[in-house]
Amino acid sequence: MFEIPFLRFSVPCAILYIFFYALVINPPIEDDEHKGLSPEDVRVLREKGQALLDKEQYDEADEIYARLHKEFADNAVYSADLARIRHSQSRYDEEAALWEEYIQHSPTPVEGCPQIGFAYRSAGDSVKALDAQKRCWEFEPTNSDMILFYALELEHSGDKKKAHELYQKGHEISPRYSDLTVGLARTEMSLGRTVEARAHILQALERSPDSADALLAAGMILARMGDRAAARGYLQHGVEVSPNYEEMRVAFLALGGGSSGAGNRRPRT
Repeated sequence: MFEIPFLRFSVPCAILYIFFYALVINPPIEDDEHKGLSPEDVRVLREKGQALLDKEQYDEADEIYARLHKEFADNAVYSADLARIRHSQSRYDEEAALWEEYIQHSPTPVEGCPQIGFAYRSAGDSVKALDAQKRCWEFEPTNSDMILFYALELEHSGDKKKAHELYQKGHEISPRYSDLTVGLARTEMSLGRTVEARAHILQALERSPDSADALLAAGMILARMGDRAAARGYLQHGVEVSPNYEEMRVAFLALGGGSSGAGNRRPRT
């Protein structure tokens, strides 16, 4: 039988080199800033972190989830939890970046919607906000919520026609979804279709008589149609149900609101 001296010596040497490399050249990192976490470490951190989140103690949970996210950057759950913490701290750029990671790694990326669009809008980036809500809509183009948030962002960007098309689609899918009906009426008004706008906003108010957005839209639509008394009535009720809604208050005052009288009573729908 032939012997191969090279293999007899090279294999043990290779094994010794692997140990030397692992222990001396490239030892495990054990500093305080980045320690490897055992399964038990992870379990304890997750339980403690979740308890803090349940109590809305976001600043206290920050260090835990920042560490978990650093150790497991491709874990969508940790990205989402840390994004919520960043939202509570008004760190919207970081929040948006974390939602991007969530969408990249999650098996259900739509669960990061519409938060990612809101984060970009709060950060002042309307272009990325619109792109994010479009991507969310593309995940589930017949999902009424995704239609609503994309249409709202289109409205913000000034594309009333495209927004109207989406609201119309959403209204056909979910005719009792009041927010979609309000958006449909609002964009109909913007496009000069006041008769259709009035019909749709009255439908929305039948289902949601205290909806601030519906009351504001009703006031604007009726004012556009020349019925200032009815418009004031809707806006007055809007101010009553949402006293901190600045746009509502401004619209009410612009129509001579603030004084008593029959014209300020809530109109019948």
